[in-house]
Amino acid sequence: MQGAIRHAAIFDSRRYHGSIDDKCLLTAEPDQGVIYETIRFYRENFSEAWGLTVPKATIEERVKAVDEVSKFVGKPYSWRADKNDDENWYCSKVPWAAYKKSSGIDIDGNGGFWVLPIDIFTSKETEVFEYSNS
Repeated sequence: MQGAIRHAAIFDSRRYHGSIDDKCLLTAEPDQGVIYETIRFYRENFSEAWGLTVPKATIEERVKAVDEVSKFVGKPYSWRADKNDDENWYCSKVPWAAYKKSSGIDIDGNGGFWVLPIDIFTSKETEVFEYSNS
């Protein structure tokens, strides 16, 4: 989660090799669709960051969650996309779909038509494990 809870991604530890330039954060961006971003992108574009975890999820479920949504890399961005539309994506839909599709864990705090970054932050299924203020 980034910058006043306005952006979201899911971390793919298998793509992180110790550099802030590793493309290890799976998200969606306007005009780019579902992509991997670098940690540097977040550091340069957001003054605050919250690292969240899904405590109920096992290691196997976390790996499966990333695998589930990584197959959508390249799919288009659309803020109007409903949460269950696999053809169009927005940033916070990526981590939500990862857990919902792979393990049934719903990290949408309010269960609305869309899942916003703040909905993931306030979900009873997530916990903050790190905070950064640059």
